Amino acid sequence: TVPTIDLEGVESFNGWFATKSAHFRREMRRTRRRLLADGGTFRLASTPEEVDRGLDAFARLHYANWASRGGSAALDPTVERMLRDAAAALLETGRFRVWSLELGGATIAGRVALAAGGELGFWASGFDEGAARHSPSLHALSAWPVRDPRRAGRRRRWPADRTAYLRSHEHPFSVR
Repeated sequence: TVPTIDLEGVESFNGWFATKSAHFRREMRRTRRRLLADGGTFRLASTPEEVDRGLDAFARLHYANWASRGGSAALDPTVERMLRDAAAALLETGRFRVWSLELGGATIAGRVALAAGGELGFWASGFDEGAARHSPSLHALSAWPVRDPRRAGRRRRWPADRTAYLRSHEHPFSVR
């Protein structure tokens, strides 16, 4: 089973957000206020230079997240080159997406996704565990993709390794 957010009939972030539990909405608002008050910014890469910076930060954060667990099987230098090649071929069409969350001049979270066939598939993410008070992983998993002005289609899918995380943290995403 792959977790999804079904956006069929949802016209805006606010429309989606209204369907979430009161606890989820409260936590998202609280952490977003704190993040913005501290100078946090969300960015969707739109140029090759922004994608390069975003992928560099994403890789650094991803490797750091997995270092204590023996490393990541999802990312290595070969895969990094593949991502850069995919970005070069797909960025202009809006099918390759790199989101970054920045705070104090540093990237504290990054997310990579591919859009095709009316769906946006999330490939991987990375976040700075030292910035936990801002809940970068929560924002990376939910708020950015739904807010994306270049939404491609109706559904958002997470990779299989995120299923246990989403269930264990009771994120209010529909699971199909």
